[in-house]
Amino acid sequence: MDAEEECPQCGRLERIHEGGTLFCAHCGFALGSAAFDDEVEREYGQTGTIIRKKEDKVKQKSSKIYRGSKGYKLFLQAWQHILWRQCHAAIHVGGLPPELWNVVKDLWALRLSKLRYRFEEPVASNVEKEEGNDPMHSSGAECETDSNDNDEQLERMASAKVSSPKSLDSVALLYLGTLLLRLPLTIQTLHDWIIADTVPFIRPIRYIPSEISRHLASEYVGALETKGMPTAQQLQQAVFWTATVYSEAFRMSLPPLNMSPLLHTMVESLALPLEVYRLAKQLNSIVGFTFDYLSASMSRRQPTTTYPEAQLMSLIVIAAKLLFPFDADHTQRFPSSLSQPGALLLDWPKWTELKDRFQKSITEAKERRAQPGVHLLTQDVGVMSMTDEQLDQYMDWYQDTFTRVQNRDDSTLDEQLLDMFPVPDRLTAPLAVKIETHKQYQVERQALRMQRLEGVLNEALSTQKPVSQEEAERRVADVGEIVLRPGTKYQSVKHIKDLDGPAEAFYQEAAELSSLTLDQLVRAVRHTELKIERWRHEQRRREMWSDDMDSEPHESIERATEDS
Repeated sequence: MDAEEECPQCGRLERIHEGGTLFCAHCGFALGSAAFDDEVEREYGQTGTIIRKKEDKVKQKSSKIYRGSKGYKLFLQAWQHILWRQCHAAIHVGGLPPELWNVVKDLWALRLSKLRYRFEEPVASNVEKEEGNDPMHSSGAECETDSNDNDEQLERMASAKVSSPKSLDSVALLYLGTLLLRLPLTIQTLHDWIIADTVPFIRPIRYIPSEISRHLASEYVGALETKGMPTAQQLQQAVFWTATVYSEAFRMSLPPLNMSPLLHTMVESLALPLEVYRLAKQLNSIVGFTFDYLSASMSRRQPTTTYPEAQLMSLIVIAAKLLFPFDADHTQRFPSSLSQPGALLLDWPKWTELKDRFQKSITEAKERRAQPGVHLLTQDVGVMSMTDEQLDQYMDWYQDTFTRVQNRDDSTLDEQLLDMFPVPDRLTAPLAVKIETHKQYQVERQALRMQRLEGVLNEALSTQKPVSQEEAERRVADVGEIVLRPGTKYQSVKHIKDLDGPAEAFYQEAAELSSLTLDQLVRAVRHTELKIERWRHEQRRREMWSDDMDSEPHESIERATEDS
């Protein structure tokens, strides 16, 4: 009740406050709750210390969060800035040519053209229609409206193939740029750069200017708060589907892989003799792989076997198994001369030993240089066993990566907790230091690769005595011994459970180099083996029918029946 109103009992205006309730001063009638206008009266009767929250002067200037089309446009600008940072690092630290950014920028402009309808407000949407102004009453307006609707519908259907960019799409665009420039870069190498933070990927929002990040909506901030590290297989799939988008939406024909240098790099990385390189190229003349990204309509049935790097690695695996079978210790195969393939023997247990030694040296080199990839895999048990220097390096990396870097009004709880324990800002490592660190690691890695390859050539390779054709026929006639030639009794692996020992170690490393899982590589190799078997069957069929051209018809039918 208003303090100026009369008491309904006695008509007086005097009031008294008691216990938060208004009473009439004359008759004591309860008039209702008291309305406190004074802050002192509001705190009357409270005990203890009153603590008032201190207003943050920065937060008093609350930043506006953009939503709708304007917010989406701001998100695309932030994503484009991350794309530029990644290309800048790949060029200046990774050593890629400066033309890469121009190519990647053009690819991004194409994709952005299909997303324009998401952040451009149509003019007609701001005009309210009245019931009396129905365009259906005008035939000319109806034709014009239908035409505009059809054009807009076609544009939306074409743009539907292009979704909003995700965190991995920027790295996939970077790889497609190297593909257009015909650079021999593997997906595994690009993934290693992400792990080592050569190409920034973890929490890319820390690289976005505060003028942009403070206005981003929470859903866009979450999309840019990438804290998990993708696997090489996820990057492989992201590259494949990004290539599919450009193939379907823009009718773009991407060039194939630069086969020769990539094939040489993979063979050298597996520490295999050069004979594997030659035989793999000969096998490709049979299967006819083009090593390019096909359209999705041709690849959704068998996505693994359509990966270009999977095709390339399957040829390497088959060539290695033909030249150096894993069962050579109990099944001997003799060439007819030392110049033929198969004259060399590879000690697979020794090869496995050198592989383990190489991987251990690489891990130690990463730990010495404190690469971020080592910190990402650190667990709580590993922290307890760290030295003081390693712990300082880990905490410095965590501060650079996960501490709050942008002031926002809607900061998360972990960021608010970090603000309660402020630490001094660290100076960002100069670009020259990053370049020198990356260069030193690459030199050390290449030296270890050459050391492993020399060890295989000197310690694991040996020659065997050839058996001529005449001697092989004599052995069959004398003792009934059949001399096996290289390539016979080829062992095909159909399932992972069929792998063990050196074969499993070889398949596992080959899968890692081609950014595949072990199961994917087994299926890719089996797919290529079936193509070679079909080619051999076709060759035998042609030879059979060519020989039957000079024979009688009944002899041809009889021979075909016997072969079947």
